[in-house]
Amino acid sequence: MTVSMQVSKRIYAGNGVTRRWEVDFPLASPQDVRVYVTSPAGAETELAEDFELNAAGTELEYPTLSSGKPPLAEGWSLTLERHTPLTQEIDLLRQGELDAEVLESGYDKLTLMVQELNEKVSRSIKYPVSTIVDNLETDSFLRNILSIKQDALNASSAAVSSAQQAQASASTAQQTAQSALAAIASSKDSAQSDIAASGAAVENTLQTYVSAAQNEAETARYYAERSIGKTVGEVYYSQSSAETDNPGALPLFTGETIASADTLYPDFYAWLQNHSGLTCTAAEYAAALSMYGECPKYVLADGNLRLPLFKHSIKAANTEDGITQGAAGGFIGVPDYSAGYTITSGTASTEDALVTCTGSPGGYGTINMSVDGKEVYRGGVSENTARPRAGNIYAAKGSMITSSSGTLTVYPLKARQSGYVTLYPWVCAYNAAVPASTAQAAQFQAALSGKVDVPSGKTQADVDFVVERYLDADGNWYRKYKSGWVEQGGCGKGTITFLKPYSAPPNVLTGSANKTGDGWPARANEVTATGFYLYGGNQDTLSAYWEAKGQGGENV
Repeated sequence: MTVSMQVSKRIYAGNGVTRRWEVDFPLASPQDVRVYVTSPAGAETELAEDFELNAAGTELEYPTLSSGKPPLAEGWSLTLERHTPLTQEIDLLRQGELDAEVLESGYDKLTLMVQELNEKVSRSIKYPVSTIVDNLETDSFLRNILSIKQDALNASSAAVSSAQQAQASASTAQQTAQSALAAIASSKDSAQSDIAASGAAVENTLQTYVSAAQNEAETARYYAERSIGKTVGEVYYSQSSAETDNPGALPLFTGETIASADTLYPDFYAWLQNHSGLTCTAAEYAAALSMYGECPKYVLADGNLRLPLFKHSIKAANTEDGITQGAAGGFIGVPDYSAGYTITSGTASTEDALVTCTGSPGGYGTINMSVDGKEVYRGGVSENTARPRAGNIYAAKGSMITSSSGTLTVYPLKARQSGYVTLYPWVCAYNAAVPASTAQAAQFQAALSGKVDVPSGKTQADVDFVVERYLDADGNWYRKYKSGWVEQGGCGKGTITFLKPYSAPPNVLTGSANKTGDGWPARANEVTATGFYLYGGNQDTLSAYWEAKGQGGENV
């Protein structure tokens, strides 16, 4: 026969149905076929039974029906390989007749063996052609692999120190490790004759080094994904208020307190200690909240950190008009009008159509200031200020009106836009990897915070705990439990609307003495699932504290 096909093996994928597999490569003998099955995990096993080759040598059945085994399932593969014996069985006699068929069969067998050797060599790791024979030693091979391993470790170490480059380095290291594993597996057969004694030890050593490189690369990738590439202390805006969208950053719009911040964020805590102008005392923080409803500074105390609470303090520059604009509500800048106006005896003066002043002299009045038909300031004039004297107010800058009993400072507002984008301020607390043990310990401590010991015979699912809470600068608060139980309270008078509605009128509702401390009683009336009416003391003129408890309503 002629041997025109260079294929010496076939690999078929199982599908849970097929039992008959084509053998389309030439065979010197039906006994020369070897059969292997490979599991989804990559484990390869040579079969000695449960298969049968037809008489023509063109089709193999596996598994046979008589074996009782099911067809090869998906994820498994079947490999058919020709393995021609390395023998020469032709005996030519001197002066004997030369049979062309006999000679051709010998040539065919040699060709088949050469094809099989070529297939094995193509799966082997080969030295360059110019390599000297004396250098073909296993020790030299191992040193080369160790050098590659050291390069991988160095690359992963550099990746940890440079978070932005770590992800790419980690991906490269993982690909290199996978390629090394594949190369080791494919070269095992051809290398056995040269490193029979030390081959197993070399492979184990390589596996250890490759695993170490993979671990280093995975660590680098882990920290790279949790880095935002900003400088510690850098403030930036985000369209998301979620911590998962702002890794490594802390919110500047909650005013929350972080326990053990010196351990959780050591670099950021040290940075704040070196920038004393950004910090204040707890008393100063509380005073700012009481007066302004916000505080732009941090509080450092015993390793704990209280974050700023920004509501109106942060402003963004309007580069077109050169005027700062408020953050709340979305405002546009007011043009810098140089012309002013004059207020005289409480009567209106519409100079430049900027301002209108109404009100009677000596009584209550209102100053309404408009620019281009848009109201930019509205301020009351009380009895104490009598009437404003003559003065100028500039629409964009703001100025003062002097009265007979004091000074009234006017700050013009900005005209509102029809729409705006809400941006949330965040500060970068860390921008590089921290030791895994430190991060894990901090996460574990945070997970334990607020937990309680579960009594014997109970599970965590049996324990009720707070899942949501709220407290604003006016003292209004609520606590929502896992079970849906809601507790809330505040201070006020008249109609009170619950921050969290109930499924029915609250089980408990108490009104305390009014907050001025003069002992006036207070009482609640008209209690519903959504609110009640609170009668304060002194003929319903004073506010009182209240508290309500009950099962929350749906979608609370």
